[in-house]
Amino acid sequence: MNTLPETTPTVHAGLDVAKATLQLHLRGRQHALPNTPMGHRQTVGLLRAVPGAHLVCEATAGYEQALVAALHAAAIPVSVVNPARVRHFAQAQGRQAKNDPLDATVLTAFGQALRPAPTPVPDAGLAELRALVRWRAHLLAQRIATGNRGEHGATKFVTGQQAKLGRQLAVQLQAVEAELRAALNRLPRWQAALAQLTELDGVGFLTAVAVLSQMPELGRCNRQQAAALAGLAPWTRQSSGQRHLDFPSGDNYNSPLDQGCLGCVRQGSAKGVGQRSGRIEFGWF
Repeated sequence: MNTLPETTPTVHAGLDVAKATLQLHLRGRQHALPNTPMGHRQTVGLLRAVPGAHLVCEATAGYEQALVAALHAAAIPVSVVNPARVRHFAQAQGRQAKNDPLDATVLTAFGQALRPAPTPVPDAGLAELRALVRWRAHLLAQRIATGNRGEHGATKFVTGQQAKLGRQLAVQLQAVEAELRAALNRLPRWQAALAQLTELDGVGFLTAVAVLSQMPELGRCNRQQAAALAGLAPWTRQSSGQRHLDFPSGDNYNSPLDQGCLGCVRQGSAKGVGQRSGRIEFGWF
């Protein structure tokens, strides 16, 4: 008698996400749905009807976030994957055409072939930190752009408006930085990691929060894993007896890391950043 426990086979479903619409490919059928709370409920209902359903969608400038939250609340596994990986997968299969139904079908095939891990439920406190860090980065970019435009000749009215906008942005920056500190006070479990980061020369509170919000794994991974997460680990390419090391660009981390590295290099600090064989390394990593 077979005593092994029975497992429900995984049924991958691809979902193409747009600002206003959702295109679901499930068991060979296409479903066009609105990207609204009602459409999210319909998607959950369609997936619940299929035992073992596992949704695969791309990260789409945040338009997938509300649906992913609804799926997490319904305990339906969902994988949010890098769009570049899906596009390369489609090209490897010789698929050049693109539209919503075709993209949803490709996502289903991607899930079946590569079986991506489910995206974990986000930590609420971490999500708050990320939102504040991104909003501060947006305000800072706007203030810099406003200041740059103010350096060029303009009418008196335009110059006055630019100065007024600059002052307003400065006030908003102060407010979001105060809220960041308040948010950290509400999240004691992140304070130890923040304290370790700020011990490094060239790393202040804002840099530490920016890095920690995007790399919460720090302190739980080794230096090689941390470098890979930051997009700083070199890729090895070997071909025809030649060997090359390429340094890939990071996605969200290079900007705050660059400032800390630059400050430490200028100070010649061994505590924060050391230069070895032409590489810059964080000592804590």
